[in-house]
Amino acid sequence: MADRAFSTFTDQVAERLRKGIAEGRWRGTLPGSKYLAGELGCSRWTVEEAVQRLTKEGLLVSPGAGHRRRIQLTKDLAPPSLRVGILLYERIEEKVDYIVDLQHRFLEAGHVVTVPSKTLLDLKMNVARISRLVGSTEADAWVIQAGSSEVLQWFAGQPAPALALAGRRRGGHRRHRTRQDSCGTNRRPAIDRTRSPANCDARA
Repeated sequence: MADRAFSTFTDQVAERLRKGIAEGRWRGTLPGSKYLAGELGCSRWTVEEAVQRLTKEGLLVSPGAGHRRRIQLTKDLAPPSLRVGILLYERIEEKVDYIVDLQHRFLEAGHVVTVPSKTLLDLKMNVARISRLVGSTEADAWVIQAGSSEVLQWFAGQPAPALALAGRRRGGHRRHRTRQDSCGTNRRPAIDRTRSPANCDARA
Protein backbone atom coordinates (compact mmCIF):
# COMPACT_ATOMS: atom_id res chain seq x y z
CA MET A 1 0.00 0.00 0.00
CA ALA A 2 1.41 3.40 -1.02
CA ASP A 3 2.45 5.74 1.77
CA ARG A 4 0.32 8.80 2.21
CA ALA A 5 1.86 12.20 2.75
CA PHE A 6 0.36 13.85 5.80
CA SER A 7 0.75 17.56 6.52
CA THR A 8 1.24 18.77 10.05
CA PHE A 9 -0.72 21.63 11.62
CA THR A 10 2.37 23.80 11.17
CA ASP A 11 2.41 22.90 7.46
CA GLN A 12 -1.22 23.98 7.14
CA VAL A 13 -0.67 27.28 8.97
CA ALA A 14 2.44 28.03 6.88
CA GLU A 15 0.42 27.42 3.72
CA ARG A 16 -2.38 29.71 4.92
CA LEU A 17 0.18 32.42 5.62
CA ARG A 18 1.72 31.97 2.15
CA LYS A 19 -1.70 32.23 0.54
CA GLY A 20 -2.67 35.30 2.57
CA ILE A 21 0.58 37.06 1.67
CA ALA A 22 0.22 36.18 -2.02
CA GLU A 23 -3.36 37.52 -2.06
CA GLY A 24 -2.28 40.78 -0.43
CA ARG A 25 -4.06 40.13 2.87
CA TRP A 26 -0.99 41.41 4.70
CA ARG A 27 1.35 43.98 3.18
CA GLY A 28 4.63 45.42 4.34
CA THR A 29 4.91 43.52 7.62
CA LEU A 30 3.27 40.43 9.05
CA PRO A 31 1.10 40.90 12.18
CA GLY A 32 2.36 39.52 15.49
CA SER A 33 1.97 35.87 16.48
CA LYS A 34 -0.74 36.60 19.07
CA TYR A 35 -2.94 38.31 16.47
CA LEU A 36 -2.32 35.59 13.85
CA ALA A 37 -3.02 32.81 16.36
CA GLY A 38 -6.43 34.33 17.09
CA GLU A 39 -7.20 34.88 13.42
CA LEU A 40 -6.08 31.41 12.28
CA GLY A 41 -7.45 29.54 15.29
CA CYS A 42 -4.21 27.95 16.46
CA SER A 43 -1.56 28.36 19.15
CA ARG A 44 1.12 31.04 19.11
CA TRP A 45 3.73 28.27 19.10
CA THR A 46 2.33 26.90 15.83
CA VAL A 47 2.31 30.38 14.29
CA GLU A 48 5.91 31.01 15.35
CA GLU A 49 6.99 27.67 13.85
CA ALA A 50 5.24 28.53 10.56
CA VAL A 51 6.74 32.03 10.53
CA GLN A 52 10.22 30.59 11.10
CA ARG A 53 9.68 28.32 8.10
CA LEU A 54 8.62 31.20 5.84
CA THR A 55 11.63 33.18 7.06
CA LYS A 56 13.96 30.36 6.01
CA GLU A 57 12.22 30.33 2.61
CA GLY A 58 12.99 34.04 2.20
CA LEU A 59 9.34 35.12 2.12
CA LEU A 60 9.77 36.93 5.45
CA VAL A 61 12.72 38.96 6.73
CA SER A 62 13.46 39.38 10.44
CA PRO A 63 14.65 42.94 11.27
CA GLY A 64 15.59 41.87 14.81
CA ALA A 65 14.02 41.03 18.14
CA GLY A 66 10.89 42.98 19.04
CA HIS A 67 10.10 43.95 15.44
CA ARG A 68 7.55 42.52 13.03
CA ARG A 69 8.86 40.47 10.16
CA ARG A 70 8.96 42.23 6.83
CA ILE A 71 7.22 40.61 3.87
CA GLN A 72 9.50 40.11 0.89
CA LEU A 73 7.42 39.02 -2.09
CA THR A 74 8.97 37.12 -4.96
CA LYS A 75 7.75 37.86 -8.48
CA ASP A 76 5.69 34.68 -8.64
CA LEU A 77 3.83 35.59 -5.43
CA ALA A 78 3.37 39.33 -5.94
CA PRO A 79 -0.32 40.18 -6.58
CA PRO A 80 -0.98 41.61 -10.04
CA SER A 81 -1.09 45.38 -10.26
CA LEU A 82 -4.01 47.23 -11.83
CA ARG A 83 -4.20 50.42 -13.86
CA VAL A 84 -6.93 52.41 -12.10
CA GLY A 85 -8.55 55.40 -13.78
CA ILE A 86 -10.17 58.04 -11.56
CA LEU A 87 -12.75 60.12 -13.40
CA LEU A 88 -13.34 63.31 -11.41
CA TYR A 89 -16.44 65.48 -11.41
CA GLU A 90 -14.30 68.61 -11.76
CA ARG A 91 -10.57 69.30 -11.64
CA ILE A 92 -10.58 70.98 -8.22
CA GLU A 93 -11.75 67.68 -6.69
CA GLU A 94 -8.29 66.19 -7.28
CA LYS A 95 -7.09 67.89 -4.09
CA VAL A 96 -10.02 66.81 -1.91
CA ASP A 97 -8.81 64.77 1.06
CA TYR A 98 -10.62 61.53 0.31
CA ILE A 99 -9.53 61.56 -3.36
CA VAL A 100 -5.90 62.12 -2.32
CA ASP A 101 -6.24 59.33 0.27
CA LEU A 102 -7.74 57.01 -2.33
CA GLN A 103 -4.86 57.58 -4.74
CA HIS A 104 -2.32 56.92 -1.98
CA ARG A 105 -4.05 53.66 -1.05
CA PHE A 106 -3.95 52.42 -4.63
CA LEU A 107 -0.29 53.38 -5.00
CA GLU A 108 0.67 51.73 -1.71
CA ALA A 109 -1.04 48.55 -2.91
CA GLY A 110 1.19 48.55 -5.99
CA HIS A 111 -1.38 49.78 -8.52
CA VAL A 112 -0.97 52.51 -11.14
CA VAL A 113 -3.33 55.50 -10.93
CA THR A 114 -4.40 57.55 -13.94
CA VAL A 115 -6.47 60.74 -13.65
CA PRO A 116 -7.66 61.84 -17.13
CA SER A 117 -7.19 65.51 -18.01
CA LYS A 118 -10.91 65.83 -18.80
CA THR A 119 -13.53 65.66 -16.06
CA LEU A 120 -17.23 64.84 -16.07
CA LEU A 121 -17.99 68.56 -16.20
CA ASP A 122 -15.69 68.96 -19.19
CA LEU A 123 -17.48 66.06 -20.90
CA LYS A 124 -20.89 67.46 -19.86
CA MET A 125 -21.93 64.05 -18.51
CA ASN A 126 -22.24 62.95 -22.13
CA VAL A 127 -22.01 59.16 -22.34
CA ALA A 128 -20.69 59.18 -25.91
CA ARG A 129 -17.83 61.52 -24.94
CA ILE A 130 -17.11 59.51 -21.82
CA SER A 131 -17.04 56.33 -23.90
CA ARG A 132 -14.36 57.84 -26.16
CA LEU A 133 -12.32 58.96 -23.15
CA VAL A 134 -12.49 55.53 -21.54
CA GLY A 135 -11.58 53.86 -24.83
CA SER A 136 -8.46 56.01 -25.18
CA THR A 137 -7.32 55.54 -21.56
CA GLU A 138 -5.35 52.48 -20.48
CA ALA A 139 -7.21 51.39 -17.34
CA ASP A 140 -8.24 48.01 -15.91
CA ALA A 141 -10.74 49.53 -13.46
CA TRP A 142 -12.45 52.87 -12.91
CA VAL A 143 -13.50 55.09 -10.01
CA ILE A 144 -16.20 57.61 -10.93
CA GLN A 145 -16.84 60.63 -8.73
CA ALA A 146 -20.34 62.15 -8.66
CA GLY A 147 -21.51 60.63 -11.94
CA SER A 148 -25.09 60.96 -13.14
CA SER A 149 -27.35 57.90 -13.12
CA GLU A 150 -26.93 57.58 -16.90
CA VAL A 151 -23.14 57.68 -16.62
CA LEU A 152 -23.07 55.12 -13.81
CA GLN A 153 -25.42 52.82 -15.71
CA TRP A 154 -23.09 53.00 -18.71
CA PHE A 155 -20.06 52.08 -16.57
CA ALA A 156 -22.05 49.21 -15.01
CA GLY A 157 -22.45 47.73 -18.47
CA GLN A 158 -18.72 47.76 -19.26
CA PRO A 159 -16.35 44.80 -18.75
CA ALA A 160 -13.94 46.78 -16.52
CA PRO A 161 -14.98 46.95 -12.84
CA ALA A 162 -16.10 50.39 -11.68
CA LEU A 163 -16.62 52.03 -8.29
CA ALA A 164 -18.93 55.02 -7.86
CA LEU A 165 -18.19 57.71 -5.26
CA ALA A 166 -21.36 59.72 -4.53
CA GLY A 167 -23.74 60.51 -7.40
CA ARG A 168 -26.01 63.10 -8.97
CA ARG A 169 -29.76 63.30 -9.30
CA ARG A 170 -31.35 64.00 -12.65
CA GLY A 171 -31.66 67.68 -11.79
CA GLY A 172 -27.89 67.90 -11.49
CA HIS A 173 -27.77 68.51 -7.72
CA ARG A 174 -24.88 66.82 -6.07
CA ARG A 175 -25.65 64.02 -3.68
CA HIS A 176 -22.88 63.02 -1.27
CA ARG A 177 -22.97 59.60 0.27
CA THR A 178 -21.97 60.02 3.90
CA ARG A 179 -22.28 57.78 6.87
CA GLN A 180 -22.37 58.40 10.58
CA ASP A 181 -19.61 56.96 12.68
CA SER A 182 -19.91 56.00 16.32
CA CYS A 183 -19.21 59.59 17.38
CA GLY A 184 -22.17 60.90 15.39
CA THR A 185 -19.96 62.71 12.87
CA ASN A 186 -20.81 62.60 9.18
CA ARG A 187 -17.81 61.57 7.09
CA ARG A 188 -17.03 61.88 3.39
CA PRO A 189 -16.89 58.72 1.27
CA ALA A 190 -13.76 56.64 1.78
CA ILE A 191 -12.45 53.27 0.71
CA ASP A 192 -12.22 50.33 3.09
CA ARG A 193 -12.79 52.24 6.34
CA THR A 194 -12.79 48.91 8.20
CA ARG A 195 -9.00 48.67 7.83
CA SER A 196 -8.31 52.12 9.27
CA PRO A 197 -10.80 52.86 12.07
CA ALA A 198 -11.47 56.53 12.61
CA ASN A 199 -10.15 58.13 15.76
CA CYS A 200 -13.02 59.96 17.43
CA ASP A 201 -12.59 62.86 19.83
CA ALA A 202 -14.71 62.70 22.95
CA ARG A 203 -17.36 65.37 22.99
CA ALA A 204 -19.36 66.55 25.95
